[in-house]
Amino acid sequence: MTLYPLDKMVRLFDALAGGWGADFERPTTKSIKHINQHFGIELPASLVEFAYRSEHFSTWFGGLGEDYANPMHIIRVTSHYRNKRRRKHGDKWRRAMPRQYIVINHGHDDDCDCIDTADWNAETSEFRLGYWCPGMDTLEFRQDSFLHYINRYVLDWARGCLKYKDREGKTGMRAREKFDMVTRILGQGWGNQGG
Repeated sequence: MTLYPLDKMVRLFDALAGGWGADFERPTTKSIKHINQHFGIELPASLVEFAYRSEHFSTWFGGLGEDYANPMHIIRVTSHYRNKRRRKHGDKWRRAMPRQYIVINHGHDDDCDCIDTADWNAETSEFRLGYWCPGMDTLEFRQDSFLHYINRYVLDWARGCLKYKDREGKTGMRAREKFDMVTRILGQGWGNQGG
């Protein structure tokens, strides 16, 4: 799979997400420092850069601003899942989420994308990320960095226009417009890339 640079992913994400999203503050140097201190790690550099540059970051991700009391803030969302308890097979109550995970997106449906602070990738100099939901012991669909993660997510989102057909089996106008917009950002051949 082609790994597109962060600037193209920001442009494409914002084009696809435009017009809707949560309402929270944009990240600042102070808020990123506070979040890093709170979790005892350095957030992935590509995640932070994406958050600074994206106009629609809040459509998908937990807040990284100074509004720490916002229920959609990364600290609050992660705390919610870390404090949640559940029983497995009638066993005693246990934490639902392993402590090393930081939730960057919970999708409003308990499907979470998380940073795994116990899985450092020396090649990318970032923690790996993956999918988790309550009841799972480990992350699935691991990505080597936030850049890998956002490529997979945004390209999967963009590929939706390749599958859309109208009642007559023809590609619909909105799908063609979306395809053309994605092609302007990523260049020719993007739809032929494996996923």
